[in-house]
Amino acid sequence: MKTKLFSFALFTLVSALAYAAPATMRLDYYHTGNSKQELFSFDRTVIEPLPWPGNPAKAIDDSNL
Repeated sequence: MKTKLFSFALFTLVSALAYAAPATMRLDYYHTGNSKQELFSFDRTVIEPLPWPGNPAKAIDDSNL
C-alpha cells in the first residue's frame, strides 16, 4: 500500500512540474544617450513570481505591436 501511495505522489509531482508554466525573467536596464551616441547599461535581472504570460510555443513575436 505504501508503494502505491508513494508511486502516485511521485507521479503527481512529476506531472505538475512537467506542465508548470515557465517563469518570467525580467532584465532591467537603462537606455540613455544624445544626438551623437546611444548607451545601454545593465541594472539587474529579476525572476518574476508570476508565470510567463505568453504562448511558450511561439518564441518569436510576429504581432508587430
